[in-house]
Amino acid sequence: MPAAISCGWGEGWLHMAPVIGGAVREHRADTLLVFLGLIDLGFYTGSDATAANVRRFVAEARSAEPRVRMVLLPVIPNTRARHDAFFAAECERFNGLLARAAAELSTPSSPLLTAVPPRDWDLARDTYDGTHPTASGEHRIAAAFARHAAPGVGRGRPVRRGRGGGPAGWAPPPPGRAGHRGTINSAPVRPGIPRQR
Repeated sequence: MPAAISCGWGEGWLHMAPVIGGAVREHRADTLLVFLGLIDLGFYTGSDATAANVRRFVAEARSAEPRVRMVLLPVIPNTRARHDAFFAAECERFNGLLARAAAELSTPSSPLLTAVPPRDWDLARDTYDGTHPTASGEHRIAAAFARHAAPGVGRGRPVRRGRGGGPAGWAPPPPGRAGHRGTINSAPVRPGIPRQR
């Protein structure tokens, strides 16, 4: 399954909304797996403005590919939300606005789904600093996408669990499946990992 990462360190919905159309065109993507929001709420925009950028992102992606499918992962538990009640409330509010946007904007030809965050997310095990995921956390995030992408948008399939309880993440559809071109993963990447456009 051809795939590309289309997000850089410190970038969120605010930064991706204006450029996602170009990325979709360049990679001929028909499926977007999007895990953004925490950086927006932490540094750039409140929940309302972040939700507005979600809607702009969807519109820009569809301008490049009207039948694009999207799976959106809400903001997951993080150390700042644990210690900052206002920020925790903003994360919760944004997640509600994200779910509303997905429900309102989803169409039969261009479905939008919100993935359920990993139920057993553990900050000590699944992050290396209370925010950014370890290998274990990355596996759980991948599993959250796989659980929804396979039945919901017909891409890939859930895979069996690996060591440590986390799944290997994402498996491609069978060879020769018609209509599949590629997936763009709009999750932030770690420093030092080159961004792909």
